[in-house]
Amino acid sequence: MKNEKNAQNNNLEAAKITVNGLQYGVLVDKDTLRPFDLVDYYENTKLLPKTLYDNVVYDSDEFTFEEKRGFYSFVLQNSDDKRLNVKEIMSIKHTVIVEDNPKVITEQEKTNVIKYLKLKKIPVTVTTYNIILKRYLYEGLDICDALEKSASSKKVRVR
Repeated sequence: MKNEKNAQNNNLEAAKITVNGLQYGVLVDKDTLRPFDLVDYYENTKLLPKTLYDNVVYDSDEFTFEEKRGFYSFVLQNSDDKRLNVKEIMSIKHTVIVEDNPKVITEQEKTNVIKYLKLKKIPVTVTTYNIILKRYLYEGLDICDALEKSASSKKVRVR
């Protein structure tokens, strides 16, 4: 009974963090906000967005109609997210523009993005992969540093 109550409290807290993030964004540094995204969501809970909405938000008096609507919109935006096919992503030549120059995403960079997601216990989906890749390329996320810090404590494999 106590574990069930703790899980309910954790889920309610994750729902509140999600609603707040959706309303106000995520503070990147003291002067920069970015929109709340699926990686931010999974950093707070392992439940699928629809599950959290259905089990916590929908019937809760903790949230206004507008907050519930915003959360449900987030659920719909992420409802068709699919697991990442690692073999497929490794075989695709992926070119992006970084600082007005074309850049080919290397196999090592792809591997590091996937390892980073696994390290953070975030589902490896098409959306989460693209979010972390974008943060790495454009927002200065130091994936290698995070992986190096964890390397001494455990190994993260890519399959």
